[in-house]
Amino acid sequence: MDPLAEKDTELFTKSERLLQEFRRGKDGFSANDLKELIQKVLHHPEFEAADVDHNMHDRLMNAVEKGTIDVLDFWKDGDGE
Repeated sequence: MDPLAEKDTELFTKSERLLQEFRRGKDGFSANDLKELIQKVLHHPEFEAADVDHNMHDRLMNAVEKGTIDVLDFWKDGDGE
């Protein structure tokens, strides 16, 4: 997922955005990724586990459906899956 526009950042807490930034651009999740997650995100001074809602994906999908967040689809015929 691309970074959110400034107006859409209130949809997620700072801790949720830290998790999203960490995962951006990663395809898999290895033991080294877990180690990096712990070091860079969970030990981050602004990270608060209590601020992370396990329904982040549901909130995002609801925001897209309501039009709060715009999704630009650049897929064209022939691009594949």
